[in-house]
Amino acid sequence: MHNQKVVALSRCIKTKVTTTKLPNTYTFHFKGMYMGVKIKSIHIISKGPLDIKKGEDYMLYLKVKTVTGGILNVDLINCKKLSEFYF
Repeated sequence: MHNQKVVALSRCIKTKVTTTKLPNTYTFHFKGMYMGVKIKSIHIISKGPLDIKKGEDYMLYLKVKTVTGGILNVDLINCKKLSEFYF
């Protein structure tokens, strides 16, 4: 179940960026299922700050670490703002 790679389209609803050695956290809105488990949000935890802004929509390429209480805890592989795509 873990170490699976997934793609998600989601809006960042919360960022917690620190200047200390604590990890930075980015929370994304999500309603759906992952391997039969209902997911309500995605949490990205990073060692350094990411170019992610609250209220922006992103295409996320993720590596799943754990699923706990409806939260998909992931490592970010890559992301791109949806506004940067041209249709």
